[in-house]
Amino acid sequence: MMVGAVRSDVGSSIASAGAAREKPAATQNFRLPEDAKVTPVSSLKASQPPQSVLDAMAGYGKLAEQARAFTGVADNDVSKIWGNIEINGKVVAQVYEGGTVAFESKYQLPDPDIEGPAGRAASFIEAYGGKLVLRKDIKNLVPFSG
Repeated sequence: MMVGAVRSDVGSSIASAGAAREKPAATQNFRLPEDAKVTPVSSLKASQPPQSVLDAMAGYGKLAEQARAFTGVADNDVSKIWGNIEINGKVVAQVYEGGTVAFESKYQLPDPDIEGPAGRAASFIEAYGGKLVLRKDIKNLVPFSG
């Protein structure tokens, strides 16, 4: 026998085995009782979770807080610095990826309802002046100490 040659007596049995596997399975004929109520899937709606689940979700807080709890990394970790806000060359606030802003006590966040790092930084600069220094341009990444 040559290497790479196909035996003619095996080829036909392989072909018939494959054909047998491709036959459709026989299905049984199931009948619904005539008094059965059929509800179309399109009309089904998700049920309301139990109140205890809703309470737990409400107590857990916003998505950013949930993410922090899941990762175990605080919002104000050096790895999450988004940018610094400087006034007269001094860092007065630090903005983190999740939108948290750490700032000197003489300042306050002008509009706490604004979310995200860019929106919060813009709000702060609009209220107090200064300039934004993005993470890529910060020479020494250290957490803000106020």
